[in-house]
Amino acid sequence: MKKYLCSLISFTLLFGLFISVPQTEAAPGGLLNGKSGYYPSWQWQTESRATDNDLQTSADIYWGSALEWGSSPVTVSSYESYLTEGRARVTFYNGMRQFLYSEEIERASSVQTVNLQVPVRNVVYIHIENIDSNASVSRLHEFDIFGALTQPPITDLAAISEDRKVKLQWTTPSVTEATYSYIKRSRMPEGPYSLIGVSTNDSFEDNDVVNGTTYYYNVTYLMEGRESDRSNEVSAVPKISSPTHLRAVANNEDKSISLDWTTVTGATYYKVKRSIFEEGPYITVAKSVYETSYTDRNAALNTEYYYVVTATNNLGQESGYSNEASAAIGGADPMRSLLTIYLSGGQIKEYDISASELDAFLAWYDAKDAGAGSAKYKLTKTGNKGPFKARSEYVIFDKILTFDVDEYDEITMP
Repeated sequence: MKKYLCSLISFTLLFGLFISVPQTEAAPGGLLNGKSGYYPSWQWQTESRATDNDLQTSADIYWGSALEWGSSPVTVSSYESYLTEGRARVTFYNGMRQFLYSEEIERASSVQTVNLQVPVRNVVYIHIENIDSNASVSRLHEFDIFGALTQPPITDLAAISEDRKVKLQWTTPSVTEATYSYIKRSRMPEGPYSLIGVSTNDSFEDNDVVNGTTYYYNVTYLMEGRESDRSNEVSAVPKISSPTHLRAVANNEDKSISLDWTTVTGATYYKVKRSIFEEGPYITVAKSVYETSYTDRNAALNTEYYYVVTATNNLGQESGYSNEASAAIGGADPMRSLLTIYLSGGQIKEYDISASELDAFLAWYDAKDAGAGSAKYKLTKTGNKGPFKARSEYVIFDKILTFDVDEYDEITMP
């Protein structure tokens, strides 16, 4: 018997030289090497004789039953079998128990290798059933699959920045054995990374962050004790969000401009800022607004005002600007003033201006005094026009020593 067995093994090895066996084995002997299977009808009863590399032993599959193995997702390119009695069929399923491929296992006098014409991907369950109604048992001495482990990384990791937090979301590849995910973070692109948490679903909230700091993340998942490659890297800068959907509506009857905007998560209060110039510079007109609306009752008539709003959290951290919104109150402006500007060099300039014109001048002066805006301001002369349609003068901010404003008595409009 020993002589016959040695001859059989020698023949098998010699025969194997002429068969193309894939070189992508995950372990010597194949992906099921030494791994116990089970009978689906009696899952508590394990069976390892078909994967023990011992040709003397066999797994007996009786009529009406089957032998099965569960695996990490693999791509099967070939399998080895040694079936000596009965008939059996091998079927591959994915992790959702969806059918992938099936064929009958041929009976043989030695171990045979079957190369699949097309590799079968994402195989999770390997199922062998007895299909011989005329034989009480199908005797399977050896069986193994060959190919490559299929454990694709996460590819759609995304980060959402909020006030003092970063929310991560992703999709784990559809493998039923994926147990949990590792969340890793760095202060530098491409690492080195530190493990900051574990998730059993496809999301994670990082609350251990500082506003204004850039963080880099990747995620891996664990499947049957084996960690996947890392996901795509994403970066995030936590900060309090800016208000959105700012609207400005002029109320001509009560001479005001109404503003409203959306709520910002984490905001303690809001600041309303205004300018007579599109895109600023802006001057704060309300510092502590606790609602998501504000009414500006200090707007001059016939002047276009441009508004933005910022949000501030309880640490005093202020967001960026909201979208800009503008409005102008219409109607006659009965109030006029005499603006007297004293310039370096002894020059004195006087201008008869409306309340809205005065408001615009004061807004420009305050903005420039704060370091923003144009260096010059245009004022229109109302008297002595001569043959011209209009006459304008420009005053230079650095030349202004001081100025006076004298309001006329209110003019009764007819």
